[in-house]
Amino acid sequence: MFYIGDTKDKGREFIGYVAHFARVVAKETAEIEEFLFEDRRDDGTSKHISAFRVTFASGFRVEALSSRPENIRGLQGVVVIDEAAFHADVGKVIEAVNALLIWGGKIRIISSPNGLLNPFNDHYQEAVAGKNGYSAHFYTFNDAIANGLYKRVCLMKGWTWSPEAEAAWEAKIRQSYGTRTAAMHQELDAIDADAQGAALSRVVIEQRTRRGVPIVRYHLPDSFKASTPAVRKAVIADFVRRDVRPHLGDTGDQGPQGIPGAAGATGTAGPQGVQGPQGVAGPQGPQGVAGATGAAGATGPQGLQGDPGPAGADASNLGGQAVVTLPYGRGETDWTETVAAAGVLASDVILCQLAQGGDLDENTADWIDLITLTAEPGADTITFTLTLSVPLCGAVLINWRAF
Repeated sequence: MFYIGDTKDKGREFIGYVAHFARVVAKETAEIEEFLFEDRRDDGTSKHISAFRVTFASGFRVEALSSRPENIRGLQGVVVIDEAAFHADVGKVIEAVNALLIWGGKIRIISSPNGLLNPFNDHYQEAVAGKNGYSAHFYTFNDAIANGLYKRVCLMKGWTWSPEAEAAWEAKIRQSYGTRTAAMHQELDAIDADAQGAALSRVVIEQRTRRGVPIVRYHLPDSFKASTPAVRKAVIADFVRRDVRPHLGDTGDQGPQGIPGAAGATGTAGPQGVQGPQGVAGPQGPQGVAGATGAAGATGPQGLQGDPGPAGADASNLGGQAVVTLPYGRGETDWTETVAAAGVLASDVILCQLAQGGDLDENTADWIDLITLTAEPGADTITFTLTLSVPLCGAVLINWRAF
């Protein structure tokens, strides 16, 4: 079997586990050997790669390679590509090992996600769609826990297992990511994070930067992209009104543009047509005065432009805070509660988020990890629905605003 990791240290760790299990399970002493693997390339050149190997009495061996071996096409056996999404060029690695399938070899490609724009994700999506002949398998941190991961940790550490201790251990692992929920979901829940890469290089940004210009940043959770258009529009409008407009000065909202007046009518025939008077501002300028009989009169000038309309009114600024209490005695992951909110109409759009900071009972709002937080307006009420990643109890503070 050939193990291909993204770093040399990964290969050394893997081969160490192989030797350990050989001693514990098979009762066979297996020594770890470090050697140089000759990587022969298509252009005739070669490169020696540092590798590790364990050879069994049966003649079978396990080798851990630390680089991109192109001549693995000539080998036979099972290949494991570990952390494929983090290889420098996993596409070429897969192309190299695919030749093993000709002689009945097996290829296993394993990795946690590393963003949507990644060759590993492309390969996985092709497997899901049945386009490349690979079978797709999907396992998360919760699957590992359900399969006894925490029980194994307790066995190794000498801890006592209980459902409460398991839930607290999982919560501690997830809370260690802090506000980086996208990274947490990618690493533990195998949910690819968006926004990998940069649309503008740093050089271009620095060349166009002017000193003294204030920078306004606004961070939104990943769940924002799943919001309705009305909610997204309300969120951005509130951000611009609250955080951006103060830097632009008190310009106010501009009213609609006035409607131009119509052109004056043409004078009637006469020896010398008298020019019609200028049209009065409004929908229609008056008709030019008729001249005496003679040549055609000149066209009356265009009417004056209407005055600017009145300034537009600001959107509603109704908002406040609400306390949603999850019952004690048992942790809840899904909870719905209706609270009073004077002035709210059933037709409003409600924007809500956990209050930043604040401490109610034992729950601090800025570490509670929500999967979703939605709100439905009623007559002077708001119904909040919370879906949590881990069971919690106690009071949760929520900021809300109606539009």
